[in-house]
Amino acid sequence: MKRIECEREAEILDAVRCGRWPRLAEPELVRHAHECPICSEVALIAPLICEHRDAELAEVAVPSAGFVWWKAELLARRADAERATKPIAIVEKIGAAIGLVALVSIILSHWHVLIFGFRQAWTAWREDFGVHAAYPALWQPPYSSLLLLAAAACFALVVVTIFLARAEE
Repeated sequence: MKRIECEREAEILDAVRCGRWPRLAEPELVRHAHECPICSEVALIAPLICEHRDAELAEVAVPSAGFVWWKAELLARRADAERATKPIAIVEKIGAAIGLVALVSIILSHWHVLIFGFRQAWTAWREDFGVHAAYPALWQPPYSSLLLLAAAACFALVVVTIFLARAEE
């Protein structure tokens, strides 16, 4: 059976890594490397691998410790600031929701006044510009309220959309 490993292989690798191979290595280890086929392959390939590793290590640009420390401090400050502003953002959203509820409650409590005022203004505008002639049935009382309600719903939709868009920022 053919051997795939030698007990002195690690010693040869260590000598190559330390730069002692073959001139500064023990003469007995050099002789063994010439006689053993496994160790001779290791002695032949290991210097090339070490040279490649050294070339790769020379190209690596390790940042200074001060830069790494500064970056860690910056990330920690950002995380702290985000944690600190989270309750403020929640309170802002709650305040906006309360304001929206207050606005809706005021509108609902004064609905009859608003409708009457809008109807008077709308009637005056229609009569001034002759808009009611285009679709006369649309301007009659049951449909005019629906038209006004649809316009208010569109306005509310625009307000909610703007609020949600701002909330994502």
